[in-house]
Amino acid sequence: MMFKYKKLLELGLINFKPWRILTLKESQEYREDLKLRYPKRNLVPFALRTDCDDVACWDSSRDEQTTYIIHDFASEGWEEQNKFETFDECFNVILDDMFSFDD
Repeated sequence: MMFKYKKLLELGLINFKPWRILTLKESQEYREDLKLRYPKRNLVPFALRTDCDDVACWDSSRDEQTTYIIHDFASEGWEEQNKFETFDECFNVILDDMFSFDD
């Protein structure tokens, strides 16, 4: 999963409007913010939905293959919007959103 994320960055594939792949620096900074809001989780963000507060993450305290869509700023316990067994499943949703997004 992390390999695929890094490959997207290496290739400069970051704009999947309405989603944006976070740089490693952005991911680290956002991770620190998420830890303040959701201290029981160890969320590692890799993509941000630009038209709302959704963020795609891994939770390093759980199964490393599972990917979560977190609705940032939701009350703790209510933040998890969706869960995918693999990065590929989540990335397919990101692509579907991109192809159906009408700005």
